[in-house]
Amino acid sequence: MTQTDMLIAATGKPQGATNNPTQAPSIQTAPPNGSRAAQGIPANAIHCRCGAWWTGTMAGHCTACHQTFTSIRSFDIHRTGSHAHGTRTCLNPASITTQAGNPALIPANKPWPGWSEPGTWEGPET
Repeated sequence: MTQTDMLIAATGKPQGATNNPTQAPSIQTAPPNGSRAAQGIPANAIHCRCGAWWTGTMAGHCTACHQTFTSIRSFDIHRTGSHAHGTRTCLNPASITTQAGNPALIPANKPWPGWSEPGTWEGPET
């Protein structure tokens, strides 16, 4: 059992998790071996307290709706409203369309569930 697994077993939640919904979740890298490796999650994966994981330095995870995006631009597309405190909201990525009526975001071609812009480069993770 890894140190992280022991912490979860003892406290019922991962390190950095909080019951305060306004506090941003901590992110952790997975241990090189252990239960996550057995589940097929890469050792370099980044995790959120919601259970989502992703890889790559360009990916972004929304702490409001817990959707994951392949870029900051695709993340920004799903946010709407003014930048005044408490007025920004999330749009459902599957329902966002361009002015021409085409999908603005599509499911990412990644080993983790996420969203990207159509036609974006799908090269190696960095």
